[in-house]
Amino acid sequence: MPGESNEDCWYYARPNQTEPVGPIHADEIRFLYATNQIVRRTLVWSPGMPEWKTLGDISSLQQTDRVKKLRLGFLGIHAKPVRLQTPES
Repeated sequence: MPGESNEDCWYYARPNQTEPVGPIHADEIRFLYATNQIVRRTLVWSPGMPEWKTLGDISSLQQTDRVKKLRLGFLGIHAKPVRLQTPES
């Protein structure tokens, strides 16, 4: 999609702050969005884009399924249930 850029170099604006946050990887933006630390109206920018856009305008940054899977894997949570041993009384 035109205007969507490099996965490795994104910036986002925080309310009431003059300096943007970044550069960060697109997966970090997705994680922040998936965990409600930033929202669809958050302004984002990547080199090659003519201007800042809202995160809601960049569909690739809203795809959080991959981030959730990566996060769960990092936490050691697996799709297969594990039966826990209970201590004997």
